[in-house]
Amino acid sequence: MGTPDLELPEVTPFNDPRRKVPRWYLHDGSTPLESQSCGIAARLMVSGLLFDKRIGRAVIKDIGPGGVGFLAPARFVLPDTVSLSLSPQIVLECRITHRRVIGQYLSFYGARWADPESVDLAPVLSHWRHCFMAPAEGASAPIPADPATAQD
Repeated sequence: MGTPDLELPEVTPFNDPRRKVPRWYLHDGSTPLESQSCGIAARLMVSGLLFDKRIGRAVIKDIGPGGVGFLAPARFVLPDTVSLSLSPQIVLECRITHRRVIGQYLSFYGARWADPESVDLAPVLSHWRHCFMAPAEGASAPIPADPATAQD
């Protein structure tokens, strides 16, 4: 008796085996991050005593129920907890888990949501749905390389 063949599910960006929860990508995985023009623009903010302080701009490259990946200028010195403001109504607080330098001027940050239970991604996904990578009809989409784990 041989072992039965196991039929594995097709790997897509929505069931990526590297992740415990789905992640939606805003990059194609083949173009170097420093050369890409896709993503969601966000204001990078830190909590202040009375008001949040704006640090600068960031570009979200992937997002999901577990967290977010974004690019920011390498010159920024970020604290452990930052907020990404996509609009006055959509502000996402996250804790940075890792940083990787991308070229001379950029850094890629991976972060988990500070309070995962309070994060509502529905407005993000519906408002910016045209930005997310989706497979062409009848074709499977290659999994983009995860910038957090890519080797230089």
